[in-house]
Amino acid sequence: MKKKILLLFLFVGSICFSQKEAIELPKDYGFTVKYSKTSITPLFSVYINKKGDVRFENIKLSVEQLGDSLDKYRRLLNPELMPYVINLIHADKSTSYKKVEQVKAQMSKVMSLKVVYRTGHINDINSGLGVRLNKTSLIPEIKLPAKKNTEDILFEDIPIEQDPIYQMIDDLYSLKFANAKMILKSYKYKKVTFYNNKKLKINGKKYSLENKEGIYEELKDTYFVFTLPNPKMTYGTYIKNLSILTKIYKEKKLSVAFIEISSDLQKRLKKEKIKL
Repeated sequence: MKKKILLLFLFVGSICFSQKEAIELPKDYGFTVKYSKTSITPLFSVYINKKGDVRFENIKLSVEQLGDSLDKYRRLLNPELMPYVINLIHADKSTSYKKVEQVKAQMSKVMSLKVVYRTGHINDINSGLGVRLNKTSLIPEIKLPAKKNTEDILFEDIPIEQDPIYQMIDDLYSLKFANAKMILKSYKYKKVTFYNNKKLKINGKKYSLENKEGIYEELKDTYFVFTLPNPKMTYGTYIKNLSILTKIYKEKKLSVAFIEISSDLQKRLKKEKIKL
């Protein structure tokens, strides 16, 4: 068993030198990722260089192939480890956020939702911002085999009533806008648009990223926050916006749910003339 564990870490931790050298990660904003000291944490590494080329571990592939590849490699693991997989996104700070968004959509498609946005030095595996992706995207999920086995059961949805907020997210990405709007009527929320590397917008009003107190005062009484990233921004700008927003709440020792609205969903909402 110890040999298998060692081989697992060697497999997921192996990084091609030239691959790392070609990527400059976004600035470290002080967030660290802690891994379990008592159990195995399988790590899958996805690399995106400034040109937008994608590699899964040391394999170059198209974005469209990523979801299937993640699912295939995850199923090679011991079924007990499958729910604990973490995807490490190593994306160059200059790459288009749209490309990172496409990568995340592939992860959501196969329900591989635990993600770390790597920051700082590429060799410091503890430097990064951990997030959990929406379990739905506009990309159809991969259909699981008809035959049930242990690993299928681990990922099968438990038939219990879902939290209204998560139901609302599912409805949005399933384009069931009427259902989503009914749920939204019961909650206080605001929209934060990642504008650029100096300012963001809250319900259309611009705030300097340096004005942390002003941002907090505007958002402090909300139940959750919709974040609407600009797909044309760089990944480094996205990380700056998300990190500052996250840090504002962390410093106040408060928590709030950030619900990201992808650029594809933003287009659909605009086309249908639906305002959140």
